[in-house]
Amino acid sequence: APASVPVPSLGVVGIDPGLAIGLPAALIPKPTGMVSLTVNVPSNPQLLGLELFTQALLVQWPLQEVLTNTSRSVIY
Repeated sequence: APASVPVPSLGVVGIDPGLAIGLPAALIPKPTGMVSLTVNVPSNPQLLGLELFTQALLVQWPLQEVLTNTSRSVIY
């Protein structure tokens, strides 16, 4: 679910921390500046139309941390 919780020096947490599910850390390679993670979703008709909100914490070692914008996806 969306939220709006300011966190000094990081930005705004845009997802409900109580409903958040952590995903594994991923290294973003310099040439592309992109990374993707795959999450398996069960084939369950009750999930159709479910909204998913995602957000990442980017860490540029050793000094800079920032939250990304929130992204919304819908299961079709």
